[in-house]
Amino acid sequence: MKSATFVASATFASVLITALIPPQLLQAGAPITDLRVTLVDAPDPVVTGEPLVYVATVKSVAGRASSIELILVLPPGIILVRKQVDLGPGSGMRKAICDGAKNDQVIRCAVNSLGPDEYFRVRVTVQSPAPALLRSFAFVHSASRDQESRNNFATTATSCING
Repeated sequence: MKSATFVASATFASVLITALIPPQLLQAGAPITDLRVTLVDAPDPVVTGEPLVYVATVKSVAGRASSIELILVLPPGIILVRKQVDLGPGSGMRKAICDGAKNDQVIRCAVNSLGPDEYFRVRVTVQSPAPALLRSFAFVHSASRDQESRNNFATTATSCING
């Protein structure tokens, strides 16, 4: 598996935040936290029609975060086979809701809270119907103020080849 983290420019990040985050979550005075998202893929390269697995992990590096949302953007034309959520250790009171149907390009997962060093993981299995360079993105935000937003965005690229 490989992993890449993308540090978005201020302009791109502000456009992305404005488009994806409800305004009520950007209020001042919210608790301070630091969420981090990573995104890995395997295998790379993948053969057309064979399973490709993306794993997005959201971790609270500092502080307690509430009303967390992970947004996973899959490549166009990809076929969603399965998605699984792992709420991590000590997840007794944690709840997750994920949406995204077979042909959806965007998967959203909402988790009620994460404490310091807690995480949740979303594993998505897909298939590509044609050879291509497959780019996927993951973005996390919460109702808490994030002290380090540069680690809230991750990307990965996978080569899909003919068998």
